[in-house]
Amino acid sequence: MTTTAPPSRRTLRSTKPARGARPLRAAGAARREQETALAEARARRRERERRERGIEGARRARSVPGLVDLAVVAVLVLLGAVGLGPVWGGVGPVLAVGGGLLLGTGLAWLAAVRRWGILTTTAVTTVLYVVLGGAIALPHTTIAGVVPTLETLRGLLLGAVTVWKDWITAAAPLEAFPDLALAPFLATLVATVTAASLALRSRRGTGALVPLAVYFVLVIAGSSVQEAFPLVQGLGAVVLALGWGAWRARRELAGPTAQTDRDPDAEAQRAALRTRRTRGTAILLGGTVLVTAVAAPLLAPPGYRVVLRDVVVPPLELHDFSSPLVGFRSYAKDRAEDVLFTVEGLPVGERLRLATLDAYTGTVMDVAGGTRGGDSGSFRRVGARLPAAAPLPGTPVRDGAEVNVTVTVGDYADVWLPVVGEPTEVEFTGARSGDLRRGLHLNPAGPTALTTAGLAAGDRYTVTATLDTAPTGAELGAAHLADVALPAPQSVPDAVAATADRFAVETSGALETIQALRDGLASSGVLSSGRDGEPPSRAGHGADRIALLLGSADLVGDDEQFAVAMALMARQLDIPARVVMGFYDADAEAAADAAGTVPSGPVEVRGADVHAWVEIAFAGIGWVPFDPLPDDDTPPQSSEARSEAQPQPQQLLEPQPPEEPEEPPAQPLPEDAEEDELETETQTAGQWLLIAGAVLGGLIVLALPLVVIAAIKARRRARRRKAAQQVERVLGGWAEVIDLGRDLGHEPPSGATRRETGRGLAEHYPEAGVTTLARHTDAGVFGPGEPVRSDVDALWTQVDDVLASMTRSVGPWARVRAKFSLKSLRRTREGKRR
Repeated sequence: MTTTAPPSRRTLRSTKPARGARPLRAAGAARREQETALAEARARRRERERRERGIEGARRARSVPGLVDLAVVAVLVLLGAVGLGPVWGGVGPVLAVGGGLLLGTGLAWLAAVRRWGILTTTAVTTVLYVVLGGAIALPHTTIAGVVPTLETLRGLLLGAVTVWKDWITAAAPLEAFPDLALAPFLATLVATVTAASLALRSRRGTGALVPLAVYFVLVIAGSSVQEAFPLVQGLGAVVLALGWGAWRARRELAGPTAQTDRDPDAEAQRAALRTRRTRGTAILLGGTVLVTAVAAPLLAPPGYRVVLRDVVVPPLELHDFSSPLVGFRSYAKDRAEDVLFTVEGLPVGERLRLATLDAYTGTVMDVAGGTRGGDSGSFRRVGARLPAAAPLPGTPVRDGAEVNVTVTVGDYADVWLPVVGEPTEVEFTGARSGDLRRGLHLNPAGPTALTTAGLAAGDRYTVTATLDTAPTGAELGAAHLADVALPAPQSVPDAVAATADRFAVETSGALETIQALRDGLASSGVLSSGRDGEPPSRAGHGADRIALLLGSADLVGDDEQFAVAMALMARQLDIPARVVMGFYDADAEAAADAAGTVPSGPVEVRGADVHAWVEIAFAGIGWVPFDPLPDDDTPPQSSEARSEAQPQPQQLLEPQPPEEPEEPPAQPLPEDAEEDELETETQTAGQWLLIAGAVLGGLIVLALPLVVIAAIKARRRARRRKAAQQVERVLGGWAEVIDLGRDLGHEPPSGATRRETGRGLAEHYPEAGVTTLARHTDAGVFGPGEPVRSDVDALWTQVDDVLASMTRSVGPWARVRAKFSLKSLRRTREGKRR
């Protein structure tokens, strides 16, 4: 019995197929080969165009037109950056903008000359931002203004994300916040690199106007209501952009024909065309200037400007800080002899203002501002120079005397910052000056200031303020109440409206009504803070306490209750009133002979000097203080005398608990030294973890594009190796070799066969066996029948050997560049490529 030898595996073929199937398979293979050739031809054409664009960009960067492009981009960036002047209030952004502009244009020019790709340009930009950003934008964090530190790296990495929020929410002028210079530097750098690269590398170049337009919008959004040179900026940018775009288009159209067409008629036609285009461009520019000059005043009246700074609510949570009026009794009774502050330069008769309160919740009179709306204003982070408050409706801005008051903090620990008059500047000194300055917030409508770092013993600051002249009685009598929108009081007891009607029943006019409310409380009340020798007096100013004050036979209380009661009564009569808490020496104020004289020495402010008063808004004058306080020596009236003098309204009050001596509020115990040390170590560790996280996050962001490229190539290889048809798997194996050659810098010749391409690669990689793989691939594609799976697997093993040999023959840096190169990805989709 004879046996038949098994078929050879060397030919990559199985047994001979049926005669009728051979023409169909040959036709399918030819069609696939044709599609592959077309796809490769398109890929080569795109690669050639890309190289030509790179060569043209490098040539243009070295030419005069390229320098013109860079100059236009630089001028447009400077026109946009001019808008930063008013909001900065100084020369703060000059170094940041100038450094970003020079760095961006130089980097774009170098990238065009060196023909860098997007990834390389982005990586170099990021490295230069980290290395030079500290010296340009954050010099105060560097060593000698140049060498970056850990604080510099943290500011650059974290600031790239957080600085935009701080830029929008910080109050102008921004020169008080040196860290914010990072925003214009980063914006200028990115806009300049992008715009200059597009101007040098793209054919038309007008795509560079898109990042420049975004830069303009960003600057306008972060500016203030004060304008720089809007007409010059707008018209200059539009005229320059249109003129530059027309010049680029003209050179683009004239370039190819100027070298080949010398026909006189054609020259005349081109001259006429140029004349028409020049005339049309001039008409367009002139019309733009005319429409802008005429329409701008109509669309936006003078002085009307809305920016994000006025819309975005600053991220300060007032509910984290309790109303200072809650601790009034603690200062007046328990800490009456404690020296809270030592003040120098305070004029006699002036008051230290701690907080303005205008929102009554039924439980507490809270600080003005926040999210309650109306004319209460809002808190903004500020620097040394403070923004001025908007005047009341109908009130002109008046000039007053300027004073400098220095406050040294003693036994006081809270976030509220005592100020005087209308503060214009605050300058901190001492070891904690940096923390206090960074946490400084101001509501100009109060004015009320606070620092989130909290004041502590030893802190020192100087307030520069303007003092308004007190209005005369005749001026108040002739003035009307201002139209001010304040938060509506909540849970007001009925006794407030009844007492207000009783006090003001026979009055006429705003001033007379206000004086009646003040005098009614002063004449009917007994001043007591519950100290030894004084009548019992409950603390607090909630609805039950105000009802008890106004409904009792004797109106016993102190500034806290009387000021809140008068403000609530005034609000019931539609009088704009608010409560102010602060400090002043009542004896010195009463004995002052000449307002505005400065004491010769420091003045100690004690807890007994705490007071609360009411302010009423008058049109044309402003907020005027009123003190509804009884005299210290006013004796309690008997219930019969009170009933005969003034009938009491009927009140339905809940039974009140018997008066008990008030327990002094618990004072916070000093922290243990070990706890302080542990807290310091914890904060230091947290800062190091934050820095490490920021650095790690930056590295992840930088590595993310590389990870994506590697993942795309791995997916491409898997699709090729696991293709449904065996012929496609064969073609995919050869495509892997060709793509690696592209990534290593060897583009296959246009129209070459596989064997020709293999011989070309073999010149660079003689030991890789590329020519042998090319023959086996042709045998698998054009041979008779369908390739066998095992033979295709053997072919892919050969492909892996070829790829490994090609990779080993180059250096490590070339391997890395090839692994993350985009050259092999700039082609059609996988189906078309094969």
